[in-house]
Amino acid sequence: MTAEAVTLRPAVATLDEGLLFARYLNVAAEGAFRALLGGDYGQVIGQAYLSPGHDLSYETAVFAERSGRIAGMASGYTSQQHEQSSDEPLRRAAGLRMLRMAAFSVIGRGMKRFIKTVPDGDYYLLAVAVDDQARGSGIGSTLLDYSEATARAHGCARIVSMSQGTTLVPVNCTSAVG
Repeated sequence: MTAEAVTLRPAVATLDEGLLFARYLNVAAEGAFRALLGGDYGQVIGQAYLSPGHDLSYETAVFAERSGRIAGMASGYTSQQHEQSSDEPLRRAAGLRMLRMAAFSVIGRGMKRFIKTVPDGDYYLLAVAVDDQARGSGIGSTLLDYSEATARAHGCARIVSMSQGTTLVPVNCTSAVG
């Protein structure tokens, strides 16, 4: 018996996909977005996702499907795309939760400093997440391969990401992922 093929497709600007994006983003961040925004984190991120031109936009995401069902997601962007992004859609979607986000700004200073120091020409991999029941089936590897190809297509020499909130993880775009 062979495993069913994984299909990758660009994200679409719908609230349903925004809610999935939020869930995957929170899983990849080990619950940080729920801690930051509270139980309504999905609605906040889902609403922000609908607007173009920022780091949490549908423009940054790709979904992996197997058997016509979304089973994973990756999100990333170039340093140039990040420089041109705005946090206004997230602020607008967060509304009064901005007070809670202000507290996170103090806690998350290191992450913000890291993202601002991603050198020109690098690709920032914000998140890769796969449904629990689909893990080990190659979906994560497929999403990483896609991210590497996207980085390469934008002329990026490296992919960088945060691991456990503080570590820069460079991935040479010419090497295999283990």
